[in-house]
Amino acid sequence: MTTARYLREQLFAQTRAMNTVQRVGLAADLDGAGTKDLFTVSGLCAIHYMFGVCTTLIGAGAAVPGLQFTPTAGAVQVVLCLAAASIAADAAGTIYVWDGLVGGQLVPGAVLGAVAADVGAWAGAITTLPAGVINLTNGVDATAGVIDWYIAYLPVVAGSTIVAA
Repeated sequence: MTTARYLREQLFAQTRAMNTVQRVGLAADLDGAGTKDLFTVSGLCAIHYMFGVCTTLIGAGAAVPGLQFTPTAGAVQVVLCLAAASIAADAAGTIYVWDGLVGGQLVPGAVLGAVAADVGAWAGAITTLPAGVINLTNGVDATAGVIDWYIAYLPVVAGSTIVAA
């Protein structure tokens, strides 16, 4: 067996073992400035990627979402990614990608079905999080809009999980 084939099989094995969780968006998520809980982490989990898909047109109001993590122990909030530029008037199907880099930026990509060059990049960074909550932050109220969030992770410690908040 070639090295390339071995590595490919290892990657596929990891991908099959990966857990993916969906958190269905709520109209209240972008309704007002502040934070909304997206996912609850228990144990220790390696985050492989996280993204949101706009399911309802984002209204006026220049919403600027970002992601942060509040650990259970210590409760010092950590910015996972900086706020995106205004997402006002983003259409259903727009994808918001967190590139995996702590301190990166939430990047709105093109709508579903667009050419690959229009899709937001993912840096491939894997972030390990202890028990706590992943929050959506929003600096400006949007008058409408819903985003469903998805996260893919592997438990680092047996029994560790991530669930929709």
